[in-house]
Amino acid sequence: MYPVSDAFLRAVRSNTRKYFWTGTIVTKGGMTYEFGAKEIVKGSGYISRQCCGSTEIELGTVYAAEMGITLLSDIDRYTLEDAQVTLVFHLVLADGSVEDVPMGVFEVSEANRLAKCLELKAYDLILSILVYTFFSRMFDLMLPPVAKHSIVVA
Repeated sequence: MYPVSDAFLRAVRSNTRKYFWTGTIVTKGGMTYEFGAKEIVKGSGYISRQCCGSTEIELGTVYAAEMGITLLSDIDRYTLEDAQVTLVFHLVLADGSVEDVPMGVFEVSEANRLAKCLELKAYDLILSILVYTFFSRMFDLMLPPVAKHSIVVA
């Protein structure tokens, strides 16, 4: 839960509201691309969070978020492999000021080119933490204690 002001809560509850999204893409090579409402194709963005991949309750599951967005951009899609996307939601309050809420950091899993548009699908970083934890635990179980201390990770 992200703390927001009472003015933010009032604006969200009102019948009409003004808001916009911005974001940043950072590639593995260190290139940074900023985007805003003008670059986002209207109605293309979503963030969905779910715990289980099926209708059954599964032990050991965690909430993971998927983000999809289509941008009017000429960024080369091949440079976006494992890039990180940071999204921010901006809500215009009754007094005209803007309150920002960070929506998360996502890792790009798919980048597709559609004419002048770039379609991105990304997952939040909790999945990479889970994969790291899983493999580090498997590593601990597979090697005897003496071998663990003699391995140097570069």
